[in-house]
Amino acid sequence: ENHADECPVFSSLPTSVVNVPKALDRPKQTFAHVEGSQRRRFIDLLHNLVGIQGDCMATLLYHSEGVTESPFDTAILRVARSGPVRIVSPYIGVNYLQRVISISQEWRLLSDVEEWLRSLSARNRPRAWAFIRANLERIHHVPDLHAKAVIADSLAVMGSANLTQKGILGRTELGVLLEDPRLVTELCTWFDGIW
Repeated sequence: ENHADECPVFSSLPTSVVNVPKALDRPKQTFAHVEGSQRRRFIDLLHNLVGIQGDCMATLLYHSEGVTESPFDTAILRVARSGPVRIVSPYIGVNYLQRVISISQEWRLLSDVEEWLRSLSARNRPRAWAFIRANLERIHHVPDLHAKAVIADSLAVMGSANLTQKGILGRTELGVLLEDPRLVTELCTWFDGIW
């Protein structure tokens, strides 16, 4: 199936990349079920989509079988160590967030605070509320926010994973580590515009 007619982004990609495997069109199909050449073609498609603006420096992030270290965690910690960090996530685990900010020079957070608190168990909610109250000058409430990103001045991670232990370490998620200065600068501008 050729998707080039449906989306202008696809029209600039080679036909071999545009023809996404039929297996991916089935309901509830997961990336883990895509094997061999179909998996490679899907990864190539994602690389091409990320690099569509030119020589984009990016690395796809996903959990691979047999790898015990989370590529999401490694990338997020790398971003956090690189300088002041801008964090974007509607769902956050306080333990994971404290791990990230403990190695950052400085941090700010955009979140749908109401949704964040609503998503927590009655046991975890008081700790999150105490954290929010203690850091009001660094946390900005954005209703209906659904983006997930960790952005520094020269690196950024964005993708589907929430900033929770399970989201970063345990779920089947997909993300990208961006090292392209143009894209990272654009993300910083986007964050600052919302802030």
